[in-house]
Amino acid sequence: MSQKICKYLYKIDEFNQAKSMFCYISYISEVETQTLINDFID
Repeated sequence: MSQKICKYLYKIDEFNQAKSMFCYISYISEVETQTLINDFID
């Protein structure tokens, strides 16, 4: 599910052009967000 969400987000122009982003750090069984955060920082 995490990969599907990331692939979807990467197709959105506004997401790709964003200069800032708010994202929670996932916990236990939530959708994994660390990869998304790392990609945005790099």
